Order: sequence, then structure tokens, then C-alpha cells
Amino acid sequence: MDQYDNDYNLENVIKVQVEKLRNQCKHFQGIQQGTCKAGVNYRQLAGGPDYIEESGFSWLDRLPCLPRRKQEKGIRILCEKFEHFSEEEIEKQRIELIQLINIDAPLFNQVCQAIRKKHKISNPQLPLLSHAGKGVIAGTMECLKCQGSLVYEISGRNAIKIKCKTPDCLHMEEP
Repeated sequence: MDQYDNDYNLENVIKVQVEKLRNQCKHFQGIQQGTCKAGVNYRQLAGGPDYIEESGFSWLDRLPCLPRRKQEKGIRILCEKFEHFSEEEIEKQRIELIQLINIDAPLFNQVCQAIRKKHKISNPQLPLLSHAGKGVIAGTMECLKCQGSLVYEISGRNAIKIKCKTPDCLHMEEP
């Protein structure tokens, strides 16, 4: 489940994140970190060329750390430190995610619409990025709840972070 419904549904976000946890290594902490929590260098583990044109696979597709980004079969590297999250760990992270979210779905839809308008994104479908993998959308805008300052960031992998600078106001963060 990679796409969110047109009507943003926080339950769906939680389900998507839980499914990601079930299919990734517990040591993974983001490609940008260079190494996982177990000390494995992602690029060294993957080895080989950066991109294989005939198959369309990149070195990221060879990593065992993440769920497959493509349905096709390709070479996956084995990692001796790969470890799945336990069901208890997944449940703990699910509860933490729920606690991170202090925003209701209709208000979040309004924030998303405002961000789309500000950045001239015409695609009405969530995730916000119609250009996944092409960078980050970030900025500030007036908070629709308290009229304070709302900071937002949508990463190239569609992770959304929204936080009002007013204490106990809007806050939503996908891990």
C-alpha cells in the first residue's frame, strides 16, 4: 500500500507505516545516514554499479533493508545483521506514531490543500509529491488552527512533517 486515499485518512497513514515496519530491517535509519544502526554501510553492502539501465534497478533495489520498490525480481544482497521488528516493537512504534499525531484528518486535508496551492501542485491525490524522489518541499505558512507559524516538510519519499510553533497545536510526523 503505497498511495494514500484522496481523502486523507490518518488510520491509513498508520497502516502504511506499520506495513513498512513489517518489511524492513529494524536497524535501517535512512539512506542519508550512510550506515544502519548495526554499523553496516549501505553502499558497500549493495556493491555493484549505481544503476543498471537494462533492468531499471539501482543499488538501493539490492538492499535487503527496505521493502522492494519494484515488483520485478532482481538481485538482493544478504545482510548478516538483517533483523525484522518483533510484533511488540511494531505495536510500540504504532502507539508512538499515534502519539506523534496531534491533528485531525479534515484539518490535515486543509493544510495539504494550502501547501499544494502555495507550491502550485495541481495533482489532487495524496501523497503531496507528484515528483517523488525529486527533492523536498519545505516552508512555513500560517497555521490554520491558531494562526501561528506552521513549519512543514515533505520529503522525496513522501514522509510528511508538520509542526506548529505554538505549543500543543498541530503536529504530525511520519517516521
